[in-house]
Amino acid sequence: MLYRVFAPALSILAVVNGAPATDAGSTDGVLDMGNKMDSEQPLRENGASLHSDAIPGPKISRRPAGAPWANDAAEIVIMVSTARGASTETAEALGSTHPCSASFNEVLKYSNFPVGYDRYRQDQSYKDYFSPCPLSHHRWLQDAVTARSRFCAGRPQEVRDVCGSVCVVVLKMHLDAFIDNEHDPAWTELIMSKHVRAAVIERNERDTFCSIQRSQVSNDWGHTPSESTGKVSRKDIPCDETSAAADDFVHKVQLRFNTTRELLGQKEASSWIELPFNEYIADVDAGRTRLYELAGLQMPPNEWRDTCGLDWCAHFSWPSTHL
Repeated sequence: MLYRVFAPALSILAVVNGAPATDAGSTDGVLDMGNKMDSEQPLRENGASLHSDAIPGPKISRRPAGAPWANDAAEIVIMVSTARGASTETAEALGSTHPCSASFNEVLKYSNFPVGYDRYRQDQSYKDYFSPCPLSHHRWLQDAVTARSRFCAGRPQEVRDVCGSVCVVVLKMHLDAFIDNEHDPAWTELIMSKHVRAAVIERNERDTFCSIQRSQVSNDWGHTPSESTGKVSRKDIPCDETSAAADDFVHKVQLRFNTTRELLGQKEASSWIELPFNEYIADVDAGRTRLYELAGLQMPPNEWRDTCGLDWCAHFSWPSTHL
């Protein structure tokens, strides 16, 4: 199993003031994941743990670079959505169910990673292993590319044996909250980059407005009704979807979606997809298949599905399948 192997790999995502860090142990900038890292896990120059060979569990046979379940894999995939718009669900569907992908969640704006899903341990969370920091807004593209490059190069040898150079990183964009206007230059640069593919996940804006309002009132941000954590049921909280505030939200968010689509329309058709919220929640498996196709990944064998290499995953033992 990859116990406490990924934490050192993640620590090399540090970026100082938007520029690459001088060493993996820096505590400044982008995803400083070394603060709570196991200090007994030094790294080789190539990012592999010096202790990786001593990790108990099945060994994975070496193979040439290149994942067995990938074809023209993406570098970065962005879930273009809003708060309460299935962005976490879709990011997790792509980033936490394949050995060669990883979700960086809301790091474009915030430092929090998902918790509460069955795939994660209930007794610990990412906060027990590292202290992430968000990317610099004005350098989103540069910092995202640098963070991905450092993360991918620093993955444990076991992961690189399986995935080779394939390393898909997933980011979330909340158009209602992460940008100030539809022409945000950092967003334009990021979404237009050749390094980026995108899934546009739009929910009915009035439903979104009320879902956000109810979550704010109840302080309940569970991703589904079954995950509700508030003392007051969200569905029992009134919301006027015809209010002036709702109208303003609808206008703002629709404009940002439409402007983003215009930008994406200038790129290759294969670099982005429409995955409406209602379509995704109606058939999650079909939605995940579409996300895999966008990312250039193929569904791995059953024993590899839901395998997650992060230390706080519930299932991080890697199969001994001969590749």
